Amino acid sequence: MRTEIRTFCEEYAQQLDPFEQGLQSALKKLPENTDDPLLKQWRMRLQEVAHRAETLSGKIAQQQAFLLIFGPLKSGKSTLMNAISGAYVSEVSSLPAYPALVHVKHGERRAFQATDYAGKKTDFPDSSAMSKAIHKSHQELADKILEVERDGEVFEPHSHFPSAIRRMEVVTPAESLAESGSVLVDTPGLYTRMRFGYDVMTRDFRDNAACAIFVVKSDNLFFEKVFEEFNELLGHFSRIFLVVNIDSSKQDLQPNGELKPSLESRDPKAVTDAFQSLAMSAPLREAYDRGNLNVYTIDLLKAASARLKAASGESEESAAASDENFDRFLGDLTDYLNSSDYLREFMHDSVRVGENLQGEVSNVASVEAPQHLRSEAEKWESLLKETSTRLAALEQLQKIDWRAAFEDIHTEKDRLLASFSERNGDELSQKLSESIDEWMATDDSLRALRDDHLNKHIESETAGDTEKILQHLKERMETRNLGAHFSNEEAKAFEEAGIRMDQIAPDLLEKLVGEEAPAPPRIPMDPEHMPIKRGFWDVVLFRSKDSVRRKLFGPNGTEFVASAKKAKYIGEQQQEELRQRLKDFPEAELPEIQSNYVTELLESYVQQLSSALEERCQSMEVEARETKERCEQELRANLEAQRIFEALAKTNSSFASGMTELRQRYGAQDESLEAGGEQEGQAVPVSEAEVMAAAAAQTIAGEPEDEDRPA
Repeated sequence: MRTEIRTFCEEYAQQLDPFEQGLQSALKKLPENTDDPLLKQWRMRLQEVAHRAETLSGKIAQQQAFLLIFGPLKSGKSTLMNAISGAYVSEVSSLPAYPALVHVKHGERRAFQATDYAGKKTDFPDSSAMSKAIHKSHQELADKILEVERDGEVFEPHSHFPSAIRRMEVVTPAESLAESGSVLVDTPGLYTRMRFGYDVMTRDFRDNAACAIFVVKSDNLFFEKVFEEFNELLGHFSRIFLVVNIDSSKQDLQPNGELKPSLESRDPKAVTDAFQSLAMSAPLREAYDRGNLNVYTIDLLKAASARLKAASGESEESAAASDENFDRFLGDLTDYLNSSDYLREFMHDSVRVGENLQGEVSNVASVEAPQHLRSEAEKWESLLKETSTRLAALEQLQKIDWRAAFEDIHTEKDRLLASFSERNGDELSQKLSESIDEWMATDDSLRALRDDHLNKHIESETAGDTEKILQHLKERMETRNLGAHFSNEEAKAFEEAGIRMDQIAPDLLEKLVGEEAPAPPRIPMDPEHMPIKRGFWDVVLFRSKDSVRRKLFGPNGTEFVASAKKAKYIGEQQQEELRQRLKDFPEAELPEIQSNYVTELLESYVQQLSSALEERCQSMEVEARETKERCEQELRANLEAQRIFEALAKTNSSFASGMTELRQRYGAQDESLEAGGEQEGQAVPVSEAEVMAAAAAQTIAGEPEDEDRPA
């Protein structure tokens, strides 16, 4: 027999499956490691949608009724789960303070699985292994929360600790759950330390759950704080079951020292009557009067014990011990799940949740991502063009003809040297000639003649000329291009590369005329340059003049030579020959020496300048190539991301059309739920556009997405 809910679920699945597959495909293809904060944010948002879509898919596929169980710590939620399922599932709540949802559903074989915030699923062989994993994760989570809070941030599991457990799923043989198609969802205890993301964590179940069950111990029934979140639940569920967990064996001490049953054990209804008349808030009273809130007083421990014994096949007497209030609660819950109200709720919720999911994906895939990615693509394309231009310019700069660039400086140098060579060299010639006479009268070495006599005079006489040349070169080189002349193409290349010559080696000339300057003009005066004559025995023994020079002056001209010995080997003829050479030196040799000196200085300057530019260009080229490669990678990733979001947008658009069609076909409009009791003053969107606008507004405001649902 085909029922309306079965037909609805089959048609819904035909729309949901492609949407879910498209969403998973997009998440699989989107890069996880990215510097783009928006891409990270979109990924987290889509993961959240995928998680909710997975829950919705399970609900549709198995026509499941999710029963969401709330309550403070140690209120009896796990015991209630044992009683409802007729199976022992308390082991799943071994760490009730852990902020994760626990699903319990029927299955032929026991299975345990944990899902983290990154979507990774981990299977465990038994409940013990799962419990150990929870304890380990609990400590790691606590440490991470403290670390994040010390840094002044608000802890967000998606980004700060995605390996935190988000949901635990337990499959266990439970015939009661199998018969009803129900899935029990145990929520973290209220007021626990780890309350991060609580609304996000339970939002999908507030959307998908058939109803909510709130468990509170009788001792806490009159504490206003306990019902702070309960009042919030009234706006999310059309039916809430309030279970007051009592202890039917509780006793009170009498004045005479005797013990007698307490009020809650003698007359549990008196406790709830007092609560309704004295402590029930206005919202609770309105929900109760409308029939949206049912209240039960149940000894959950006793009820669970009886249910487990009955499930294990114990005697009818043991099974009969079941609490009649629990039976009434279970009967009311079953009647609701079998009612037409629930059918309308089921279809309404399913379509509305689908529209909400579609709206969230639309915001990302059709609006935010395309705009941002196009803007980012333009930025990367602009940077790529700029970098490519810079690379071409750097390559051109490394091909500069430096001789041509400094041709004007070389010409200026030659002109200056020519003008200096015309000066009168008689005074220098005279000083050099006198140096010979002074040296002949001493026992000094040839090295002393060169360094202490001749070159001192030369340095003294040429210092002014050298200083004038260097000053002139410095003036020419203290320009933007450091004395070089570049073509228009080369000048453009400097501009496109972002390089200024005067910033490459601004103090280069000072270094060259300082410690790094080449040797100043000097006259060569080594043993081989000295005219000598051979003695009698030198001729007899066939000693060459070179061997006589080496013996007389030493290999390097450092030997001391007595004046008498000098007179013997350097006669008047040799002295006159030496004087004539020194007389011709200022005009014949000095200009060339000066030219060599200045040329060496200039070439050293150009060499170091070109090396500095080449080093800068190579460094910038490496950086530019890395930038270019990154631009190309980012553009490829950007284009791929655009394709991913375009495909997701198409899938999402088809899903939106499917939801509209289902809403129209099955009348899954808010108006159809008048039987559920529409509250006065509630705005109920009736069109898809209104539904999406409401969902978007609530999402931005950080409020739950089903405020439009009647309470």
